[in-house]
Amino acid sequence: GWHAKMCASQATQDLFHAATRGDVQAAMLALVGHAEPNSCNADGLTPLMVATAGGHLEAARLLVTGGTKVNATPCAWGLTPLSLAAAQGNLEIVSLLLQWKAEPTIAAHSGNAPLSRAAAMGHAQVCTLLLEFSADPDAIDDRGVTALMEAIDRGHPEVAKLLLRSRFTVAAVDHRGRSALSCASDALLRLEAHGTKLSSGLHDPISQYDTWSEILRHIAALSADANVADSDGETPLSKAVRERRKDVVVMLLTAGADKDHAVPALRGATVLLRAAAQADRDLVQFLLFQNASVNRVSGDGESPIFAAADTGREDLVFDLLKHGAEITRRDPASGETLIMRAAGRGLHRVYAHLLPLSAASPVKPGGDVAAATSRSAAATTCRTDEGFDDGTARSDAA
Repeated sequence: GWHAKMCASQATQDLFHAATRGDVQAAMLALVGHAEPNSCNADGLTPLMVATAGGHLEAARLLVTGGTKVNATPCAWGLTPLSLAAAQGNLEIVSLLLQWKAEPTIAAHSGNAPLSRAAAMGHAQVCTLLLEFSADPDAIDDRGVTALMEAIDRGHPEVAKLLLRSRFTVAAVDHRGRSALSCASDALLRLEAHGTKLSSGLHDPISQYDTWSEILRHIAALSADANVADSDGETPLSKAVRERRKDVVVMLLTAGADKDHAVPALRGATVLLRAAAQADRDLVQFLLFQNASVNRVSGDGESPIFAAADTGREDLVFDLLKHGAEITRRDPASGETLIMRAAGRGLHRVYAHLLPLSAASPVKPGGDVAAATSRSAAATTCRTDEGFDDGTARSDAA
């Protein structure tokens, strides 16, 4: 094997040490002494690999002209000379290796494809050169990660935009269930909402926020699935709602996210239930304005109206009632009706509003819920048209 060659020859060991230091003269003397360039140490590192890792251009040039196999991968970690040079961002060594027929798509499965290594470190010029030599932008490693995901997760927007211009497909999903669009959404969630403010109070027109927003829109334009759920069962939209980021919610809905998508992390409920449970009235009202389904429930029957009641926020309950929330639904765990929950939570105005409706449309366990719901919805609509005190005016006056 390659390691045996190094162990058997002092000249080969001298070549390895010379390549590590970038000592061209010592490396040349070792080669004259019949050193074997196609050898490796116990870790599978070859003289050419340590020369490229150290950025020693002339030592690397000597080794490739001296018969080194540029695509050999004796390293158990899948490292290659080209992937090491790409990770270092050494454009000259990358160019040298490519001219000597280094394969730009090798070692993709191990996560050491040269393009992925360069993208992860933000080396845009190296990425450009690799793409010119037919590096595969769609290559994925054993974790399902693409070069685009690496660039986004590591915070390199210029590389991300470069890769998107290379006819990149955005359908790949990694081992955590994240797509390129998920990564872009996460990048926005890590930034301040609406970007960085200047000392004048205005938003920086060339902020990272605007750049990542552009990238998210670009990915969405490539027909990316905006509803993909990660390994935690969260979708990009559900995470944006969880973080109370209306700005990202707006972007994702524009990008094709479904406001009524069943979110696995919410036991099949929609993001409206999460917004209601968080007592985030701004998001609740926005989602309702977007015609989010007010009566979609989780797999265990939890509904937005009960979640709102549990927060003690009467304004949220009234927002949902105005948009047709069913008042005859029972809590699946306790069997309580909404009016019972309102009474138990001290929601006086909600209770007063529901009392005549409940009296007009009594529902007993096992009764005709659908018919009663229809009558109650009609009564609620009527009362809404007439107007009722949801506490908003009182709050504004205060």
